[in-house]
Amino acid sequence: MKNHLVIADDNYYIFELFVFLSLLLMPVSKKMTNLYISNLVVKRKLNQYTNWNIILIFLNYIYINISGIENPYISKFIAHNSLLINILFHGFMLYDSRILFEKIDDTKPFSRYLSIFNKISDRTLLNYEYIICDIFLHILPVYYYYDNIVNYRIYPYDINMYPYTLLFKFMWALNIIEGFNVSSIYVPSLDICNIKIINLIVIMDYTLDKTLISL
Repeated sequence: MKNHLVIADDNYYIFELFVFLSLLLMPVSKKMTNLYISNLVVKRKLNQYTNWNIILIFLNYIYINISGIENPYISKFIAHNSLLINILFHGFMLYDSRILFEKIDDTKPFSRYLSIFNKISDRTLLNYEYIICDIFLHILPVYYYYDNIVNYRIYPYDINMYPYTLLFKFMWALNIIEGFNVSSIYVPSLDICNIKIINLIVIMDYTLDKTLISL
């Protein structure tokens, strides 16, 4: 069996601090949304896991601009997280299109305020808006971290990221959903077993990490 010795450096400690501080933001975010957002569906959408990945990308962008350097551990963590989100989201979307095209009750499309769209139905406008959000929230992060995905094994070393991404997912579930009923924050009417979802996420997280490292 081949052994790999990974010596922790300053970047690794900064990465751990980055993850820890990100986890501390979760209960604060939950409390803020409960205080200032009354629409339950909008609140549910804002608390979805994908948006937490966007927060990580934003925090990493700030860190890079402040420090002037890229932390390879943070970028690898976000790259893995972004790719898995993309795979899982589009996989579940094929299973049930409501994951992407769920109707938000009593909510008008943002584009409805533009007169040029007056003759287009709310349902059609919402569909297009959801597709645009899919591109920005699920596809572009993978493109942005493409180099980190391609160089996953050597960026940095061949350290596994699945323990950290799984930790982040479980802490999100406990702090935001307050349990593991993950379908409740996406499509409450979705007829699927949450235990199977959790098991699938764990398996996919581990498999993707091992696959990228082996390439």
